[in-house]
Amino acid sequence: MVSNNSAEAVKAFLDRHGLSEHVLTIVGRPEGHPELMKPNPHSLIAAAERLDVDVSLCALIGDSLTDIQAAHAIGSAAIGFANKPRKHQLFVEAGAEAVTDRRARFPALAAPALLPSARSALPPPTRARSG
Repeated sequence: MVSNNSAEAVKAFLDRHGLSEHVLTIVGRPEGHPELMKPNPHSLIAAAERLDVDVSLCALIGDSLTDIQAAHAIGSAAIGFANKPRKHQLFVEAGAEAVTDRRARFPALAAPALLPSARSALPPPTRARSG
């Protein structure tokens, strides 16, 4: 898990909600180095290195524009979590490979994104409806 929050705060949140067992590593904001926070991909690279994974095989699920930007900066797939209605169109315009407003869709969206050859098989994100 990568966050612009501190790793300690993320760990406390995961513990409180019984989610810690599902997270292999936490990379929080680099203390004393705000210039390394997302959209800088520093923390994504650090997480991939800790897990010994090629970043181009990773998918980042994020709820902010800086998440999408950081993922794309290193060639990772970006899945936008539109937890507010206005974010859907923002993520589409930023080029997110997929956009969803449902956490339950994360596994289905992330799995194909891990295989670069399968990225083209992802349905394009839909444009937000106006009105």
